[in-house]
Amino acid sequence: MSRPSLVALSRAVTALPHSLRRLAEAYGVAPEYWTAFGDEKVADPEALAFILRELGASLDADADVEAAADAALRERHKQIWLRTVEPCVVSWDGKGVHLLIRHEAVRHEAPYAGAVVFEDGHRLELSGRLCDLETVDQSEVDGAAYQQRRLAIDEQFPVGYHRVELEVDGQPCTTHVLSAPWTCFDDEPGARRWGAFAPLYALRSARSDRFGGADFTDLRALLGWVADRGGRVVGTLPLLSTYLDEPCDYSPYAPVSKRFWNELFVDIGELPELERSAEARELLASDAFGFASRVLADADRVDYRGLMAHRRAVLELCARAAFATDSPRREAIDRFVAERPDVADYARFRAFGEQRGADWTRWPEAARDGALAAADVDQDRYRYHVYVQFAAGQQLAALGALARERDMGLYLDLPVGVHPSGYDAWREQALFVDGATIGAPPDALFIGGQDWGVPALHPERSRAQGHAYLRDSIRAHCEHAGVLRIDHVMGLFRLYWVPRGYGAKEGVYVHYPQNELYAIVSIESHRNRCVVVGEDLGTVPDQVREQMTAHGLHGMHVAQFALSSDASAAVGPPAPGTVASINTHDTPTFAGFWQSKDTDDRIELGLIDDAAAFAERAGRDQVRKALVDYLRTRESAGAGEDDQAVVEGILAELASSDAWLTLVTLEDLWLESDPQNVPGTSYERDNWRRKMRYAFDEFDTLDRVTRVLADVNRRRAR
Repeated sequence: MSRPSLVALSRAVTALPHSLRRLAEAYGVAPEYWTAFGDEKVADPEALAFILRELGASLDADADVEAAADAALRERHKQIWLRTVEPCVVSWDGKGVHLLIRHEAVRHEAPYAGAVVFEDGHRLELSGRLCDLETVDQSEVDGAAYQQRRLAIDEQFPVGYHRVELEVDGQPCTTHVLSAPWTCFDDEPGARRWGAFAPLYALRSARSDRFGGADFTDLRALLGWVADRGGRVVGTLPLLSTYLDEPCDYSPYAPVSKRFWNELFVDIGELPELERSAEARELLASDAFGFASRVLADADRVDYRGLMAHRRAVLELCARAAFATDSPRREAIDRFVAERPDVADYARFRAFGEQRGADWTRWPEAARDGALAAADVDQDRYRYHVYVQFAAGQQLAALGALARERDMGLYLDLPVGVHPSGYDAWREQALFVDGATIGAPPDALFIGGQDWGVPALHPERSRAQGHAYLRDSIRAHCEHAGVLRIDHVMGLFRLYWVPRGYGAKEGVYVHYPQNELYAIVSIESHRNRCVVVGEDLGTVPDQVREQMTAHGLHGMHVAQFALSSDASAAVGPPAPGTVASINTHDTPTFAGFWQSKDTDDRIELGLIDDAAAFAERAGRDQVRKALVDYLRTRESAGAGEDDQAVVEGILAELASSDAWLTLVTLEDLWLESDPQNVPGTSYERDNWRRKMRYAFDEFDTLDRVTRVLADVNRRRAR
């Protein structure tokens, strides 16, 4: 990437008031960043000040910016030095930790006492005097001298979450100790696997068509089918709960919660309560239910609202049967709620939302502030949401267990954001900021930048709770997954915040405590024997990929982004250890790319003009010619320039590489040209709705599917 001259850089740097720049750095906000176009973007002072206020800076909006920033910087300095201990510390590979204690210098002989409280409950007592500890730093706060001393705890910490609870000079304080292996779990270092990718909602089968659409059992069948052909992974899109009524926002990347599952995918035919509910059996056997199922199944797009209402009728009857009398099943549900109190809280939230409207910002004050009691909600609705989470969790657990039995990995996807009207945004209000959403800066595809509309997580508030929300979200996935893909993995390092009322071009990067977040990922990875993949596509700083490699996260290689007009190297080779695929759910399919349908679509959407489209098509023509010429020279494919020959050639190249995983998008094998999602659009396109052209039952009859996967398997096994 080219860099501007020193003169240009100097001009850019001086464009931002010096005190505001220092204040930004004190809060972990980047005053500038390198763009996708190779130049430096300096933050707009007003937008930067807005974000700093969201982070807690006492920045007077009416005062002179230099004076206000100086005052806020002094307040920030004071805030840090009056913090007795940091809220989190990391113990890598179980080694001891150094706890930094801050205190007023005149109190240097004051005592400290407390204990390390390990996760299993046992304690290591600590006590002494501050003057016996090593002084590592000092400063002045409001005319008083302060010191920072190091408390060395030379103890072997087991993997997990522990606490140091101290009283320092009469002041109680707590530090969360995150004890993690340096690298994430990897069951087969250097392995060469392959797998298949398909959105669950897009799957079709004769079995699930009886219930109107795809469910977890379809995913189980696909796992078995791929395993029979030598594959080791089946990937899909997020399976988290979404709003499927009012509002009907079914995007898998705007979940109601990162900790609860989408009941739409529960296989209603496998529910044990059917045996106890004559009403449910009668409904399933009725002509009306069968007719509605056929209509829903025959449509080429998923009708989320209709399908959810259709299945909910059965789920409600099963929930009623589950709670009707005492039984081992009812006892299991009660244990589930007792072990996870957040289930009851979530169920109350969903029930109340159905009664009063899903936008919790419009609820009565007490409910809006998070106070919902059992008496506030309809009990049938409450029990329904408890029941469907129990059923979904059981079916996913069975799916994950089956995958492990077959030496397979279910590849789940953890989105970066949550729905602003969802459960997580309501329950974790203290964690999210009110005035900023996350997105991405301008690039070649989105010259105006992107605002994803999902709330931004406050880094310091997350630290204060030991990042409990993040670790619960990761754990919910790792419990069932053999592989976890972390969407927008750069969020472990920094996120692009867009201030409310500003355009996406005026966003700024806010940094997160990457060591602590990597530690949590590693802990959950090892505890659940789950391999971790980071979605590191787009404009990603080198530091992010360096840290991913250091901590054992697999990066991604997308062939569409690596194709070249150089016929000698048209297919850029994947880096060893990456997940290599032709495309992703956010790109055109291979056929759509090959036919430049994405260019046509972007013209129609007004994202590019005719001149840009002409240049893009010309460049694509050069890539196509180079790719055909390149593949003709390779052992990986026979000569040919038709779509099928080229897609097989690219997959052969990826399968022959040193990538850790070759992930095959099944729809590419039959040259599907329509994408599953067009980034930057919502209802303008049928995003997240298109079903596969072929049903699962037909896969074995498609020579271009079975033959290509057999070739991929042969190459991966070398």
